[in-house]
Order: sequence, then structure tokens, then C-alpha cells
Amino acid sequence: QAGRTRRQRSGPSVQFRFDNATFEGFPDMSELFGDMFRGFTTTPRRRRRPGAEAVAELDLAQAVAGATVVVPVRDEVECTECQGTGGRGEESCGRCRGAGVLIRTERLRVRLPAGVGDGDRVRVKDGAGREITVSVRVKPDPHFERKGDDIYTEVPVTFSEAYLGAEVEIGTIHGPVRARIPPGTQSGQRFRLRDRGAPSPRTGGRGDLVVEVRLMLPRVLDERSKELLREFGR
Repeated sequence: QAGRTRRQRSGPSVQFRFDNATFEGFPDMSELFGDMFRGFTTTPRRRRRPGAEAVAELDLAQAVAGATVVVPVRDEVECTECQGTGGRGEESCGRCRGAGVLIRTERLRVRLPAGVGDGDRVRVKDGAGREITVSVRVKPDPHFERKGDDIYTEVPVTFSEAYLGAEVEIGTIHGPVRARIPPGTQSGQRFRLRDRGAPSPRTGGRGDLVVEVRLMLPRVLDERSKELLREFGR
């Protein structure tokens, strides 16, 4: 158009063309970035040391009352050969096999509070102030079953005790007690004895003992006993 002129840029023109992710006129990109970061080196980072752990196996009575037990403590200590890096230069550490830590086991006496349950994790400290996490495992008991803070058990009673009522001895996790069975008690009926269960380490309260009555019949009866039962049945 009149009055307008096109200015030509002096010097040779430079053209860019994409060709398989490279730029013409430039070296390969991997070489380019390789030159940029050449001379920088990375050093292995030290692994964070986890806390020591242990497992304590208790029976139900120990868990309810609390107990002092000796447990094997599994600990990870920093490898002194590689100072926890897992390697020396480009080679893996031969002592810790690249882990940066070594496994050490020692036996420690710890006190577990009353009322701990199966699967609980209790944090305690050793003499050096190191924190140890103790996982609690409570072995099954043949006479008692714990549900929450309540403890369940069974008490056998005879036919006459159930029908007429009686004072019977009931085993608890804390020792035997005597309790009154009311007349007409049915087999399978449950009674609750307050505060005879497990203490709660969270609330400070105590659960109950739940007693289930099981009617026990004699295996052998003499003729007189049989006649009495027939009379009762009539």
C-alpha cells in the first residue's frame, strides 16, 4: 500500500522446525540439559529412624489387673558403616545392605496399666527416656470372655437350685464370690454383677460381670430320684 514500506531485517533468517522432539540448530536436548546440570551431585538422604516396638502377651487376668512383663524390644539403629545413608559413593553398604539401619533386639521390663485389651498399643519409656510402643495380645481364657469392659462367664446350677433358688459360688476374674440365684431361674438366663468386670484405662470406670446360668442335670439317677422326678412331672 501507498505510504507504507516494509522493513527488512538485516542478517540471515533463522528457522525453527520440530523434528522428533529436537530443535534444528541446537544439540540434542538430553545433551543440553546434561550440560546444564553436569557438576551437580546428589547425596543419599538419611532414613528417618522409627520408634522402638515390642509385643507383650498377657493372659486375661494380667490384662485386667495390670502387669509388669519382660518384652523383646525391636529397634532400628543407624548403620555406623554408612552413617545411615545406605551406601558409600555409588555402592550399596555391605553391612546394612543399603537399608541404612541395623536391627537390634533387647529385653526390657515394662509396666502395663490395668484394663489393657487385646490389640491395644501402649507407649512407655525406658530408663534412657526412649519411647517404646508395646502392642498387647491377650490370650483366650477358657472360663471368661471380655467384651469391651464387661466380662462374661457361665455358672452351673442344679435343677433344685434353679427351681427353689440358692446361694451359689461364682468365679470371677478377681476371685470367687457368692451370689443369690432367685427361685425359678431358667437355663440361659443372665445376671449382671456390677463393677466386677475390667477397669477402663480411658474412663477410669469399671465394667460388669455378666453371668449366664447353665442348668446341670445329673448323669445317673437312682430309683428314688427318678420317682421323685416322675412325681414332680405329674
